[in-house]
Amino acid sequence: MSRWYELLQINALFFGLNTLTVTNGFILPLLVQQIVGVTQQGEYFGRVRLWSLMASILTQSLMGVLSDGSHLRWGRRRPFILAGTLGTLAFLLMITSSPVMRGESSFEILLLLLILLQVAYNTACAGANGLIPDLVDVSQRGIASGVKALLEVPLPLLFVAFFVSPLISRGDFQPALYIGMAILLLTSLITLTVKEPVPEAHTSAIKIEPLLRLFLMTAFFAAVILLLGALVQLVARWPVEPTVWLQPVVVGFIGLFSIALALLAGAWISLRIGLGKAALQGNPSYRWWILHRLTFLAAIFNMGVFSVYFIQTRLGIKGELAAGPGALFLALLGILLAITTLPGGWLADRYGKKRLAILGCLIAALGTIILLSSTHLAVVILGGGLIGIGAGIVYAASWALGTGLIPDGQAGKYLGIQNLAAAGAGAVGAYLGGPIADYFGLYFTHLPGLGYLVLYAMFGVLFLLSAAALLRVRSD
Repeated sequence: MSRWYELLQINALFFGLNTLTVTNGFILPLLVQQIVGVTQQGEYFGRVRLWSLMASILTQSLMGVLSDGSHLRWGRRRPFILAGTLGTLAFLLMITSSPVMRGESSFEILLLLLILLQVAYNTACAGANGLIPDLVDVSQRGIASGVKALLEVPLPLLFVAFFVSPLISRGDFQPALYIGMAILLLTSLITLTVKEPVPEAHTSAIKIEPLLRLFLMTAFFAAVILLLGALVQLVARWPVEPTVWLQPVVVGFIGLFSIALALLAGAWISLRIGLGKAALQGNPSYRWWILHRLTFLAAIFNMGVFSVYFIQTRLGIKGELAAGPGALFLALLGILLAITTLPGGWLADRYGKKRLAILGCLIAALGTIILLSSTHLAVVILGGGLIGIGAGIVYAASWALGTGLIPDGQAGKYLGIQNLAAAGAGAVGAYLGGPIADYFGLYFTHLPGLGYLVLYAMFGVLFLLSAAALLRVRSD
């Protein structure tokens, strides 16, 4: 039986990691915009997301496998948490001290630093992911996942909205990142106080085949995204004929089809490579759970990462000033997530994790319809609020559902591979969606914000696909 403060200890690191993620969600689009300009921001931002998140998928999966097999006396997971935290702080110091922060560096240098940051960040995350399956009884994993969701999403959103975004609005990017780094250091120290059992003595060598599978899995998924990305970019360079009204419809459909195909087919085959045919045949619900998370997170993550551009174009706000309404949006989103995550975890333990997760997907889809129905800030915030309620329910119920699908003793491996959903979702949505938004912004200047209206509509469809995938997961 885990006490309440032990659940906070186990999950504290997620608050620090995601405070940095949310902070970067504001800063990174603006840095890309400063370096490459407005007309290409979607395409280049997609490139950043693709390569940094492919590094995330590989690192978290690889470190998850290595932590499963770790037999250091200090514990299975804590050495990875410590190493990843120190690496994250080191690379963030490099970023804050470089010309990148002033938009004076090359795009390639920014990309390299962000890839290295993802490697360190996901080393820490891989270690932390294994703590709930390792240390929390099955009967408490719903509430434990609710605590994780609370610290992972709404509290970082609220913290950044009230304490960090005002700095970003003034262009003070460095102080904003320093605050995030301090929070990461504090929360890592809290999680490192968790008492892990001493692993049994172990002498067998690390097997190469599982590690090779992870490299091939990541390479295949990246290849699928690149191939479909080439198709999207080709279509996005198709000059618009004013008399051909069907042309933008075709472009939008190809964009949605490419995103859905990359998510579904890419992940399906990548999981087959990463885990092997026998493992998936014996646990088909795990694959459908991954597809559910992949489609849901592709929508919710990319709504977040494109929010600055969405607010700029849809509401007519320029540059860093978009961080102001963005902060208001984040504050409401954080409050609603905070209200729903813990009750969502409690309800999931009692009334069914799968049912709650499906309900959350449908609420988020409804919120998307409202979000896109008007250019008034109040309506946008109302729709975003419903998305937040749906996301809070899904974050708690879905994670609790997934922890019950994982074989004993392999939490690091399976929850590391699930980062194919978390990181892969961000890569697919940004790399394939960015050029589509640029296309409509370039050729339909008389309809401001149309590109991000189309893109967010695609994300709404993904919420529905996420609910459909859950129907194939075994009932709890």
